[in-house]
Amino acid sequence: MQMNRLFLHFQQLTLTHIVVRSIIYLLAFWTLILNSASSNAQVQKHRLAHPKSLKFELIYVAPGNGTYSLFGHLAIRVKDRINDRIFDLGITRSIGLKGLGQVALGKALFHGEARSFPFMLKSWQRRDRSVTAYPINLPPKLKTTLLLELESRLQGVAQPYLYDPLRANCATQLRQALDNMSGGIVSASITREARHYQFREDTRDGYAKAFGVLMAIEFLVGTSLDQSQSDWASTYRPLTLVKHLKKLRVGGKKLLGPPKFYYIRQGSPTTGGYTIYYLIATLSILTLLLLLFGWRSVGSTKLEHEQVSKPTNDNTSYMLQRKSWFIATQWICYSLSSIFLVCLFSLALYLSIFSEWIEVRNSWLLILGSPFDILLLTFNPWSSPTHRSWLFEAFKQRIVISMIMTLIFACFLTTLPTITLTLSMFLLWGACLLLLSCLGSPPQVHDQYEIRETVDTPTSWLDG
Repeated sequence: MQMNRLFLHFQQLTLTHIVVRSIIYLLAFWTLILNSASSNAQVQKHRLAHPKSLKFELIYVAPGNGTYSLFGHLAIRVKDRINDRIFDLGITRSIGLKGLGQVALGKALFHGEARSFPFMLKSWQRRDRSVTAYPINLPPKLKTTLLLELESRLQGVAQPYLYDPLRANCATQLRQALDNMSGGIVSASITREARHYQFREDTRDGYAKAFGVLMAIEFLVGTSLDQSQSDWASTYRPLTLVKHLKKLRVGGKKLLGPPKFYYIRQGSPTTGGYTIYYLIATLSILTLLLLLFGWRSVGSTKLEHEQVSKPTNDNTSYMLQRKSWFIATQWICYSLSSIFLVCLFSLALYLSIFSEWIEVRNSWLLILGSPFDILLLTFNPWSSPTHRSWLFEAFKQRIVISMIMTLIFACFLTTLPTITLTLSMFLLWGACLLLLSCLGSPPQVHDQYEIRETVDTPTSWLDG
């Protein structure tokens, strides 16, 4: 009886093993079938996408209202009998303030995607961005080469690239793809010799109506942005690359055909303007007002000292009110200037240490600013005359040292700080020096009554 039970238990285990093994074999079989079907579908897809049926267009999307879109966008449309795709090599998952922070730190990762062109066209239309297409004229062999080159840069095939606004973006990725496809014709036809062109020109044009971004670039992005660049370097900007590609010929034909306009922006342009000139004019006026305010405050102080010997009730009340107003205004200006100087240098130092983007690692603020500016925050209405005097002299010496260092660096770099940054620094320096002088001057003691001696004044024999 015991033997029968063991035998039945063994049979049950064997049957379970057979069922499990059958399921595993069945799953493996269906996996092979599905993979084979997928491979056949891919082969059929490539067979259907015959080179003669492929149509390529270079899609230029004009700047939009968003911060990311203020330089425009570039992609390539590939259309055959079945698919109508757009190869976009400038895609990122990080947007908003987080994305801008990653760009500033040089740590933003971008990749390529192939998406539906009709869907993207509707998206650009909703955002009121002009869309212009330039047919790409290529021989059949180069069409296949370009398609394979674009597919090799898609997410899941190629690793994401480290985004650099001036050296690695959607335009430079397509530029490299076209250069590889043409066997180096693109790079050979665009000069790499430096000319009178700086990246600063593009930033002032692209961000003319984005005041916050423009100010950040003017203050924090440094020396390399003002150095002369070549035509090849300028093709990081989509519209500039399109202009150069229009001049190229591949296979005896112009690379780009006549433009077709899929959509034209209805609103006003988002780039261009004279914001930077308005900013420079405003800073100049503020500097002049600061000087006038300083002279007036010094003059009012002298007037007060002259009139204190002959006080009247009305005059005393008026002078006290005027003095308190001047001191409060001066103190507010001094505090804001000091805090702004400390914050600017601290931000420039932080970006220089942690950012991988070379343009923010060589900011002029690292030379014009100083960690000793934090000593300005130690000045207060109750500071001793000795501390006030020492702070005033130390700050003057710190400004002289900064100017000497700036001239030394300018000789080696053959460029100077931007006029915007220069005016801003002189405005802040002047405010601190002037207000330190006014607020830090020790109070003078004046007697209310004067005793005058004349020749006719009698003297006592005890005085002799």
